[in-house]
Amino acid sequence: MRTTINLDTDVLASVQQLQREGFGLSEAVNTLVRRGIHRRRADFVFTPITFDMGITLDVSNIGQALERYHQLAVQDDE
Repeated sequence: MRTTINLDTDVLASVQQLQREGFGLSEAVNTLVRRGIHRRRADFVFTPITFDMGITLDVSNIGQALERYHQLAVQDDE
């Protein structure tokens, strides 16, 4: 596929570095895009924020859980 794109200076520098290593323009851009797509962030670990809400809620039945949530929300509004 042919297209026209504008590369930021840092991206252009990376493309040019790969070109100096023998890559063609399209091959260099495709290589950089693939690296970005397949890169895993080793520095990021998802940690959920939790806190005690003062209740125990059985979520095995989502309908009952949502009904209980609604009851608690209505109580808070009153």
